[in-house]
Amino acid sequence: DLHLLSRRQRQMCIRDRSSGDKILFLDADDYLLSDAGDILKKNMAFNDDLIIFTHKNVVNGQIKENYIYPNILGLSYTEALIKLTIENQCLNNCWGKLFKSEIIKNNKIRFDSQMKIGEDAKFVLEYLQESSSLKICNLPLQAYIINEEGAMRKAGLEALGDEIKTYEARINTLRNLQVEISDELMQVLNLTYYNKIIGYLIQDSHKSVSYTHLTLPTT
Repeated sequence: DLHLLSRRQRQMCIRDRSSGDKILFLDADDYLLSDAGDILKKNMAFNDDLIIFTHKNVVNGQIKENYIYPNILGLSYTEALIKLTIENQCLNNCWGKLFKSEIIKNNKIRFDSQMKIGEDAKFVLEYLQESSSLKICNLPLQAYIINEEGAMRKAGLEALGDEIKTYEARINTLRNLQVEISDELMQVLNLTYYNKIIGYLIQDSHKSVSYTHLTLPTT
């Protein structure tokens, strides 16, 4: 069984109403592509804890090319998770992913209602901390509507606290693997977040905002 949850419904439905073996989230302004049913049916036969699908971006009503995620074939779960946690953004969203309902419920994984941005990434990362396998299916499952008025595109430094939460979730996911992460890889992760801070500073540059010294949590 598969349950399809919208953003507004997801917290309540995870807790009270979902009864399927799998859960798939879909933002209210996005939509499944015509062959999504066949793709889901084939992939539900796999027993991976998380299956990540690609998508097609929609810009100004025009469907663009498939968004391709990195190839993790031949990698162990640990190697794949390190690669995706540090080097790729495909863990930032909960949509386009097939979750096991029992992992979410048994570990009481919930969306952080205090966060304005990044709650999806925190949810996915906390889910992966309780998982042992994942798969990437480079077939587009849905159309993702790029919203120029979305929260992420308007966010300024007020989002810094939420970004720190997602950074800590990434660190905890890596620690959970109990392997040593090289300094070079940590620099890649840190640079991603420093670039986000710079983006927020630029976004806020037209406002009268005073800035203090900004540091990321130590690993």
